[in-house]
Amino acid sequence: MAAQRRKMVTITVFDGAGCIGGNKIHLGLMDGQGRESGLFFDFGLNYSKLGQYYEEFLRPRSNRGIHDLLAMGIVPPLTCYRQDLCPCDINTSAARRVAVDAVLLSHAHMDHIGHASLLDLDIPFVCTPTTAAIMKSLRDCNRGDFQYDGPYTSLRRQNEDEPRCISSTKQYIGRDFVLTADCNHEFHNFWSTTPSVKYAKRAPQNYEPGTIDPISSLDLDIKCYPVDHSIYGAVAYAVDTEAGWIVYSGDLRTHGRNGHGTLAFAEKARDLCPRLLIVEGTRASREDREESEDLVEENCLRATNEENGLVIGDFGPRNVERLETFHRIARATNRELVVLPKDAYLLEGLRCADGVNRLSGLRIYDEMKSREDKYEEEIRDRFANRLVGAEEIADDPGSFILSFSFWDMGRMLDIRPGGGTYIYSSSEAYSEEQQIDFRRLSNWLARLGMKAVGFRMTVRNGREVPEHVPGYHASGHIAPYDLLDLVRTIRPHTVMPVHTEAPEFFVEGLKGEGINVLIPQEGRTYHL
Repeated sequence: MAAQRRKMVTITVFDGAGCIGGNKIHLGLMDGQGRESGLFFDFGLNYSKLGQYYEEFLRPRSNRGIHDLLAMGIVPPLTCYRQDLCPCDINTSAARRVAVDAVLLSHAHMDHIGHASLLDLDIPFVCTPTTAAIMKSLRDCNRGDFQYDGPYTSLRRQNEDEPRCISSTKQYIGRDFVLTADCNHEFHNFWSTTPSVKYAKRAPQNYEPGTIDPISSLDLDIKCYPVDHSIYGAVAYAVDTEAGWIVYSGDLRTHGRNGHGTLAFAEKARDLCPRLLIVEGTRASREDREESEDLVEENCLRATNEENGLVIGDFGPRNVERLETFHRIARATNRELVVLPKDAYLLEGLRCADGVNRLSGLRIYDEMKSREDKYEEEIRDRFANRLVGAEEIADDPGSFILSFSFWDMGRMLDIRPGGGTYIYSSSEAYSEEQQIDFRRLSNWLARLGMKAVGFRMTVRNGREVPEHVPGYHASGHIAPYDLLDLVRTIRPHTVMPVHTEAPEFFVEGLKGEGINVLIPQEGRTYHL
C-alpha cells in the first residue's frame, strides 16, 4: 500500500530577512496528492543590496536583462522569472523551483513591488485598485526601468548579432491583475490604454493590456485588510492553509489619519487565530517618539504662515496624504499648491480608482522642455488652464507652495525666488549617499537664500551631516511599542519579523507572552 502523501505548508523568506525592504516571501502549499501551489507576499527591490554595488551612474545593464541582478545576488536564483529577460548565458542549474500562482502586493512602494515585474508574465498580481492605479501611473510616466514594468512591459528578444544581449520588440503586453475590490468603467478605460498609444505621432504602438479579475477568481481563500501607511492602497493579507491562517502585515502604522484601519485589521486578524504572523519591524531599533499627521500639519502650517515669500514642501513622491496636508495649508494661507505633471498624472490615476478628485484647486508646473513625454502631452491637453510657469511664480512667490524636492532644484534657477522657506517633510537620511544629497540641498538653499525647516546641518566627527528636526514628518511605519501591542492583539501562534534590522526586539519585547518568535534566515524554508 502506497504511503499517504502529507499536506505541507512552507514559508521561505527569499529577501527581507534581517534588513529593511526587498520583501520576497514565498508561501508554499502541497495537497495530499502532491500537487504544489504557492504565492509570494510582495517581490520588492532591496535598495540596500543594490547600493552595495550600484549607484545613480553605475546601474545593472538593461541590455543584459536579469543577468546582472542574478550575478550580484540582488535577486534570488529562481525558475519563475520572465524568459525574455534571460540572456542565453544565464546559468539556471542552481535556480530553485517554486510554485507561484499569484503575487500578493501589499502596497506600491518600490521596496515591495520593484522586482515583481521580473516575474513570469503568466503570474497575476493581487492588489487594491488604488495600488494598481499607482503602478499604472508610474509605468506610464517612466521608460526603460524594469522596476516600473509591473502593469505592462515591452517584450524583449535576443540580439541577432550578440545573443547574450536583449533588446525591446516594441510589442507591449500587459499582466493580469486580480483586484481586491470592484472598479468602475473609468478605471477600465485608464487601464486599457497608455499615453504612448493615445499620443503616438506615427502608427500606434502595439499594446495588449492585461485582464482585470475579481479576487474570487483565485483558487485560494484570501482575506484583505486596509491598513494605514504613507501611501494609499496599503493592505495586509491573510491566507487560509492546512496549517492555519498565515497573516502578512505589509507595511503599516497607527499614527496616520487612517490608523483606525490598522487597529481594525489587528482585531479581525485575532479572530482568525493565526498560525503565523509575518510582520514588519522597520522602527524596532529606532527611537520611539510621538508623531502624527496632525502634528505635521500644525507645524508645517506655522512655518508657512511665518513666510511671506515662496514656500517649498518636500515630501515623498507618492505620499498623497501629505500632499493633501499641504493643499489644506495652501488654502489656509491663501496660496496655491503647485505639483509637477507626473504628480498630476498620478492623482488622475488615483481618481479613476477611488473617485476622489485631488487635482481640484491645484496648479500644475509648466515645464520648460523642448520635447515632452507623452504623459506630459496628455496633462497639457487636459489641464491647460491649470498650468503655471516659472515667470508667474517669480512675479508673486508668496502666492504659491511648490511640491518640489532636491531633485527639482534645477527648476529653481528659472524661478529665482530671492528667499523663501523650504519645508523638509520626509524621512531622515539613513545612508551616506542620502547625507551627501542633504549637503548639496543645503548648498542650493544657501545659494537661493532660502531657509530650511525640518532639518539642519551640523558637524559630527569633522563632517557636515543632516540632523532631522522632529515634528515635520510622520513615519510610514508603526512605532516600536505600538508594534508590540499590535502583535499582542493579534496573538498568533508564531510571529516572524521581516523588514527589520532588529528582529531580536521581538524576542525581548514578547518574552513571557506565550507567542513564539521565529527569526527567519534568508533563503531557508520553514515547514509549518
